[in-house]
Amino acid sequence: MRPPNSAETITVHTGRLRQTADRLDDAAAQLAQETRRGHELAAVPPGWAASIALERLSIAIASSMTLFAERTETTGRALRRAAAAYEESDRSAMGGGR
Repeated sequence: MRPPNSAETITVHTGRLRQTADRLDDAAAQLAQETRRGHELAAVPPGWAASIALERLSIAIASSMTLFAERTETTGRALRRAAAAYEESDRSAMGGGR
């Protein structure tokens, strides 16, 4: 695509954007699954002096990792929207519209 009145060409590989989005979705799902599994494995034995601190730490880590998984998934969705927007822009620029 060549912007109007410009000598520069911008090339966007929408297929690569979608592939990256798919990888991010896979990573987010795996991260969420491992976070749930890891939180279950971090059960603190009763009677430990540090049990409350360890439990709170485990919850904080799980919360952070869950948020990271959600943000990773959100980034994948944004890449898909960007790919679609680039394709729509190209169609419009060529007079194709929707």
